[in-house]
Amino acid sequence: MAFKLKIRIALLMAAVTIPVPALADAVSDAKARNEARMGVQSEWTGPTSGPKAEAGKKVVYISSDEQNAISHAWGAAQVEAGNAIGWEVTILDGKGTTSGRLTACTQALALNPDALTLEGDAAGMQDCLGQAAERGIPIVGIHGAGFPGPVPELHLFTNNGC
Repeated sequence: MAFKLKIRIALLMAAVTIPVPALADAVSDAKARNEARMGVQSEWTGPTSGPKAEAGKKVVYISSDEQNAISHAWGAAQVEAGNAIGWEVTILDGKGTTSGRLTACTQALALNPDALTLEGDAAGMQDCLGQAAERGIPIVGIHGAGFPGPVPELHLFTNNGC
């Protein structure tokens, strides 16, 4: 029993004497990074090059409600971007209802798109989005889930705008 106690004391003493970086430095670093990102962003620090977009792609945007200014603006921006790179962008209106969004999703699949974008909650559209995923159609969500990035369980290649 005494031997185990000696081992425990030796381990505790070793742990206490191991140098660790000061916590204040980590906190200061985190605060500095936050301040830098919360200030005015006047300089682009993201990628400045990438692969050239392939012309001739077909994208269908499922708007949750075209009567909503933001939903409409997301679609208009996609049409503008699509025109600039030679993509055909079709907007389908979910008309502010779950059934309307499901109808729009079914219509989208009938158009055989190269990609789908949707705005609003993706969880209520899982049967349709699952069919799209089975066909290899990538799906990009705009506020499609509660957090950004890929959301495989909702069939979202990525989710933006959280």
